[in-house]
Amino acid sequence: MTAEPWTDPNPDFEDEDEAVTVEVDRTVHTTMIEGDQYNAHTLQIFQQAAERLRADTKNWHVDAETLAERVRLFRPPPGLEEQVSRLRDERLVILSCERNADGCGQQSAASYLVHQVSRSLTFQVAFLDDDTDLAESAAGTEHAGLYFDAVELGADARGQLRQLSQLKSDLERIDCLAVLAISDDIEDEAKQWFPGHVHRLARRNAEDVFRAHADPVVEGPLVDRLVSDSWLVDELRTAWPPSAASLAGLAVKAVQSGIQDPDAIINDLKNARNAWLAQARDDMRNNAPTAPKRALLIAAATLEGAGPAVLAEARDRLLAAAKYRIEPSNALEQPDIIQGLEELRKTTLDPETTRFTRPDYGSALLHHVWREYPMLQPILRAWFDQLPVIISGASPGIDRLVDRVVELSSHIGNGRLAVQIARRWAEGEQSGRQNRQAAAILLLRQACLHPRIGHDARGRVYTTAQARTYSPTFRVAMAVALGEFDAKHRSTGMTRLKHLAGHPENVVREATTSAVIRLTEDLEIGQILGYFAEWLALPDPNRAYVVIDAASEIMVARAGAPADIDPEPSVRFWRRVLDALAADDAGQLIRQWLRLGNKPEPAIRTLLAAAGSDLRRIGQLMYAVRPAPEPDPDNDPLADLLRQVRLRLDELSTPRTRV
Repeated sequence: MTAEPWTDPNPDFEDEDEAVTVEVDRTVHTTMIEGDQYNAHTLQIFQQAAERLRADTKNWHVDAETLAERVRLFRPPPGLEEQVSRLRDERLVILSCERNADGCGQQSAASYLVHQVSRSLTFQVAFLDDDTDLAESAAGTEHAGLYFDAVELGADARGQLRQLSQLKSDLERIDCLAVLAISDDIEDEAKQWFPGHVHRLARRNAEDVFRAHADPVVEGPLVDRLVSDSWLVDELRTAWPPSAASLAGLAVKAVQSGIQDPDAIINDLKNARNAWLAQARDDMRNNAPTAPKRALLIAAATLEGAGPAVLAEARDRLLAAAKYRIEPSNALEQPDIIQGLEELRKTTLDPETTRFTRPDYGSALLHHVWREYPMLQPILRAWFDQLPVIISGASPGIDRLVDRVVELSSHIGNGRLAVQIARRWAEGEQSGRQNRQAAAILLLRQACLHPRIGHDARGRVYTTAQARTYSPTFRVAMAVALGEFDAKHRSTGMTRLKHLAGHPENVVREATTSAVIRLTEDLEIGQILGYFAEWLALPDPNRAYVVIDAASEIMVARAGAPADIDPEPSVRFWRRVLDALAADDAGQLIRQWLRLGNKPEPAIRTLLAAAGSDLRRIGQLMYAVRPAPEPDPDNDPLADLLRQVRLRLDELSTPRTRV
């Protein structure tokens, strides 16, 4: 008896569309830009630069043990306990949050709810953009607490509410809980969509939060004196948990710098909350009144901790960018590097460590210079272009530089500056290319994942990924950075990679292929194919090239290993393949597909279900699995599997005679 093919429970919504076959051009495209050729060597440089990111965790799955540790110090705000039973009984809670600069602690609240319902569930996080499909972010997940953060979308999260209504019906089947955080802009609409499921997140006791984050470093009596200060009492009265935690972090930094006097610590907290404005003005006006001193102070703020020699070179380059005329002098008459730094001691700069004792002062000073000396902005842009060249790629200096640029963009309020500088670094001149491109990749990634400017930066990358006006090197940098997104932003990264895949340059396609493989390395094969099915929805030979190569590499890497094949996205993908790709390209993928896993039957069923009763698809599949021009050995397992597919296709296409 022949096994019946797997039947797709969903109707084939594309059957009435006219099939368009994409011919994939596999010629190598190199591109000349200002005399420089961008090819595989360029990609290699970018990928080497990206290795510094690989130490960062990309795992969005928090296991139950780790989750328990994370919520150990959590104190639920008023009303949250009541939502535990709601989540347990109905599997869904929506947290309505006030939009503010630091957030409301909504992720911690969601973690607590999931942990209280079940001590065995993992916790999975996805931050949503307006182009992110909520169900796609949860695809393939089972036995987990799902947390979706759409607060930054504001009123634009209405689409996510509609998608949540579809996901809600599947929660019991996949044994999942779901918590969605939204802005209070759409709280009323959420209540209409999900009556009884919406909870307005209240403030926790901010003093408790402050103590929890300060106690590990700051001794109890000192914490008691700090929280009794009238200024801090007022600050904590209106603070949300992230803001209270930030204040505690500043107190910890002050203590670690050697300050033990409570009044001095409170004074540091006040100044830091005001971005050290008075101190920055005083330092620029009085403690660094000359151009060389100002240049050195700005260099120290930008490259804090990079060491005296690096700061001295950065100072000289800033003076040159400003066209400041330095009177020539004999090298034997010039002061040593440390002397110039010692003259800035009043700014709290330590000449030996080249760090400020004031917490977060370097970032605040750079923002002050950018804002209150607007005539310096074009000079600073030109100077930023040169900084990666003077920093060793192995030192923390390049990370500090990237952090400063991201912080400056955050102070400005959007990701524009960060994306612009990343582009300039990626497209820079030949000298110091590897450092510059490493910095570009790191900057793009950090800006896109930043809690304040990330949404805006990702939007700019989305627009840039579709545009044809940018250089291949910048598109390669974007691809590599997107491939290093954490899993919380995987769906947004895949959307942008989909658009990058549409560009014709071979180096861009190769970079996109590698990025897709890295970004999906911890997904089940069905989830990956679900993404690729969407990529093949429109005829695009460049995008098809990336799908073929990425899918082939992923399947080759997983050949012979146990694999659970999710039928729905897999069948959807193979329908797209049979509709959109030439038979030879489809055949290449099918051969890798049949080697996937250690049980071929699910793979064969999936192909037969994709062909269904559509004669064109049956014919395309039959041609794709035709015997090779040179007969395969009789003992070749793949040849036997291909024969099985052909025989079972014959059964599907041959009308049965009634007896």
